[in-house]
Amino acid sequence: MDANYRHGCSITLVPGALIGGIVMVDGCTRGNGNGNGHRMTNEELRAAELAIIEDERPAPLTDDEVRRINATPFLANLRQTDSHLQCWGACSPAQPCSNCRFWRNYVRLYFHRMDYGRPLHPSDLCEQGAKPRIAAAIILQYFREKYDPVFRRGAYVCCANGEEITMQTTCVPDSVVLMRLASAADAPRDKHGAPDPDRLPGLFRKWAPVAWGDLRGSLPDEVRAVISSEAPAAEAFLRLVREAMCTQLTLGDVIKDTGVTQTERRSLIGWCVKFAKPGPWRDVRSLACWCRCREMEGGELTLQVAIRHQLFAQVGADRRLREMGPTMFGRLAVKYGVGMSTERDRPHGRRAIVLAGEIVADLTAGVTDTEDLPAASPDNGSTDPPARKS
Repeated sequence: MDANYRHGCSITLVPGALIGGIVMVDGCTRGNGNGNGHRMTNEELRAAELAIIEDERPAPLTDDEVRRINATPFLANLRQTDSHLQCWGACSPAQPCSNCRFWRNYVRLYFHRMDYGRPLHPSDLCEQGAKPRIAAAIILQYFREKYDPVFRRGAYVCCANGEEITMQTTCVPDSVVLMRLASAADAPRDKHGAPDPDRLPGLFRKWAPVAWGDLRGSLPDEVRAVISSEAPAAEAFLRLVREAMCTQLTLGDVIKDTGVTQTERRSLIGWCVKFAKPGPWRDVRSLACWCRCREMEGGELTLQVAIRHQLFAQVGADRRLREMGPTMFGRLAVKYGVGMSTERDRPHGRRAIVLAGEIVADLTAGVTDTEDLPAASPDNGSTDPPARKS
């Protein structure tokens, strides 16, 4: 017998060989009672197994034990196939050979573990000697490894690849997490003390919402998260702002001299190009959007565009922009280089985000401030030139 068992190490019952039965029995991890309603502690299980292993003169197998051996195909065939368990042929029930003594101890240890499970050993514990974790901790680690979360945004968790996940999408188990839950300290067990695979999905459903809450609580918000300018989150924010500025709007324009209102359909940034003039900020009708042309060194005119968060509700922008609020929008605009608010640039005295020059230049590429108007109808007898837009 290997005395290392006393020190919590794996036990080798056969000198020089490890019998497959011990490996199979080691699937049990906890005792489930001693038949009298008392749940055996880890120390009680260890003491009982030591008494079996260290019995130098084990009694002959009882009739009940022989019946259980015959009812267990693994044990019934084991002695015929393993030379370490075969009798030498020169022993008696009172004076067994070493192989027969080992067989008796082996059978009794096997049945003891089948009935009560086996005590926990350090080799059964988690990596680096930690105690077995509860299901919620295992699920939390699984969430982190699978989704690689970076920050939280409202009810969503945003991942490194740009995916947004919710509790509904994550709280669906797969075979990977169920296999991990089998080692949980609070995993459901069958009558032999082994993890019950049929009940593991229920364990996941019970503790996954708790793990999700722990995950969200441990993540920073988008402003405090460490995100590069090339991260999917930064690209997504810029894309949403671009889409809002490219929203098509129909506005009316009064033609001089005639008083006729002509409607035009342009993108929001197109209207900014049309209305921008050198000098003070000009609004785009009643929208929370302002524009102007600023003279740079060398006399070049550059378009400037300023917006407030409420613009996204006015033009029906993406829900994510509308729901984040003005404070969060302003912080993210600065974080991702979309624009910033300064004390110097306040359209009509209102705080607004002035979009970065490179973003405005990219938005206005190919946009013109003039469009051809239809000529006057030839049958009205008028000789006046075509009407001009104001």
